[in-house]
Amino acid sequence: MRRLGPILLGTIPLWLAGAALAQATPEGAAELQQSLTTITTPLEVGRDGDAHWEGAWVVEPDGAGYRVTWPALSGSLKEGGAAGPRSARFRCAPDHSVATRLSEGVYRLHSAAPSDCVLKTGHGGQSFRFSSRTRREDNVVDLTQAAFTEWSALLEDVTIQAGGAPATPLMSAARLESSGRGMPSGHPGRRDLVVRSVTEALRLTGPDGTERFTASRVESERHLFDYAFDGVVKRTMETMRMVDLVEDQQRDPASPQIPIQALLSFARAAGSYGDRFRSSTTYSDYRATVPGGSFGLKTLSWDTDAEGIGSESGSGRATLRFSGLWLGSTSTVADWTPQDVTLALAATGVPFKSLLKAIESDPTPAVMPRLAALLGQAGSRLEIETAQLRTAAGGALDLRGSIRADATAARGVSGSATARLTGLAPLAAFLRSRPQTTRTADRVTAVEALGRAVDLGGDTARDYDIVLGGEPALLVNGIDPAVILQDAKP
Repeated sequence: MRRLGPILLGTIPLWLAGAALAQATPEGAAELQQSLTTITTPLEVGRDGDAHWEGAWVVEPDGAGYRVTWPALSGSLKEGGAAGPRSARFRCAPDHSVATRLSEGVYRLHSAAPSDCVLKTGHGGQSFRFSSRTRREDNVVDLTQAAFTEWSALLEDVTIQAGGAPATPLMSAARLESSGRGMPSGHPGRRDLVVRSVTEALRLTGPDGTERFTASRVESERHLFDYAFDGVVKRTMETMRMVDLVEDQQRDPASPQIPIQALLSFARAAGSYGDRFRSSTTYSDYRATVPGGSFGLKTLSWDTDAEGIGSESGSGRATLRFSGLWLGSTSTVADWTPQDVTLALAATGVPFKSLLKAIESDPTPAVMPRLAALLGQAGSRLEIETAQLRTAAGGALDLRGSIRADATAARGVSGSATARLTGLAPLAAFLRSRPQTTRTADRVTAVEALGRAVDLGGDTARDYDIVLGGEPALLVNGIDPAVILQDAKP
């Protein structure tokens, strides 16, 4: 299928219920055609847009199997806001599959036409084309389950090209391999899914053709629970919205509204997964260009497990890890740049439903105090399970703690944490050796003095007990750090 949905989500084939493919007869073809039509029409029509099939499904006998012609898939996205209405439309070309019998009641549908989808935005009619040089996709349908139970796809030379832009595509990948399987979830029309993908030689560029991001390999695995077809459509819509936001950011990098709108789009995309999902993504040889320089990572991974997304008391856990960091613009301090970092956070009592409604009603920075108030009312808690960083020069940080949103506390939060810092004295000496960082060295020395010395058998670390929410709002080892650091301001 040359579909935007499977390309971006890899899930549409799992929702096309299998019809009677037992024999390649005209009657069987008619039954399958009617079944596909009933299941997939309409996909969705909502306040933010729609997705639908153009034309009719066609199924014809072909020896021992069937030829299946998919109609084109198209849809629209609509959004209002302070900047005025915005819109976008997408269309994926018709596709063809060949159904082959594997065993009694089980068939494989094979597709081989290259991907071809177009997204056209309302900003002057700019268009983006998603295509691939080659594509091989197989979907296994089990008639006893009346569903596609597993699928796999391989695309080569994948690109997203802006219409009228230079020859350099906005996105390219040498190879995109994905697979998935589904099982009944216990609710009609819903399934539990496992979706995996591997992307090789991924590259993103800006509208001016300059390289923004590359990765030699990206591996992803998602577990979706009680997932329905409407989630595919919602996630497709939010992906289109994010493409539109990227375009807005290029035109207005200083806009304070775009980050909040991106947060809203991300929240809706996460909500499209249903009430619970797990995901894990790992980047290898990550390189990025940012204002003022560039940086790279040998590996970068992000794991998420969330549930209660549609409730007022959800929870989630996220872990970020990276290793082998280098900074292209600050090589003189490379030895003191964190090379390896692990951050594991767990949140409970999160009012996901109210937070999303608040952002929808006001997708601007002005909504932030309201979000903080909602978190405080719900007593949301954030556990810092692990926060560790290491530098090549021997510096290290280990932090653990618990923070609770508290409307009655100073700065809206209360909690406590413990931290251990290693290598402060050598860091201060390094900074003092450079005229432009002498005052910064004074602050590092002040932080060192604030800690309790711990002999590690050759190295000396400093321990800190941190308390939030009292008077003053922050205490470190029972002392207001502002008093200690006041004289060390650079």
